[in-house]
Amino acid sequence: MRDATAGFNPLFNPKDPNLAPDAFQSYLNAIEEKNDVVSDAEAVLSPIVESRISAAIDIKDKALRVKDFVGSNIAWKKYFKSIAAAADAVRGYRIPKKPATPAPGTPPSPPKKARQGARSQQGYADLEKLFGKLITQVGKITGYTAPVDSGLQKTELEAQDAAFAALNNSISTAEADLVEAQRIRKDYYDGENGLKEKMKCIKLAVRSQYGINSTQYAAVKSIGL
Repeated sequence: MRDATAGFNPLFNPKDPNLAPDAFQSYLNAIEEKNDVVSDAEAVLSPIVESRISAAIDIKDKALRVKDFVGSNIAWKKYFKSIAAAADAVRGYRIPKKPATPAPGTPPSPPKKARQGARSQQGYADLEKLFGKLITQVGKITGYTAPVDSGLQKTELEAQDAAFAALNNSISTAEADLVEAQRIRKDYYDGENGLKEKMKCIKLAVRSQYGINSTQYAAVKSIGL
């Protein structure tokens, strides 16, 4: 659109100076900046999401190992039922799917609520609580010990739970940043005086200046987002 109107002869001279080629190019540059902000926010969020998925898988595995470890010691038989219930609750947690990555060139999508996220975020918070309940049950076992560096010591389980909680907090912040960046970008496309409205007004300005049957109008009338 900018290239087309910049080459018009006589010079394209819309009533609204914001529709002139140079001003319109400045707006396009601003949109590219907003696209970059969204891309940067996605780049921050993506590896944390991957880390949390891996951590959730490991927590589910750890729950089974704790259950088996306690079940393997006859002296701890009276604790096994509560440990098994807590471990099965962790094991039964379903890890939310990672949002699909859009194909290159896909137009910007509307901002999503917490990246489809309130449910997903709450789900991971629930897993954190379930794992914490398992650790609480482990703490009730008299004489509970596990091999060093097995990952099954109570202090090791607590450290893993704390690390998972930190991931949840990091993702909550990163998701909020991404949603805000998406919202701002969407306004540049669809908001009042946004790109779609500007392009519509440019077409009207061209048609009014050069006429409906002009080559100038023919050059812009079919340009769309």
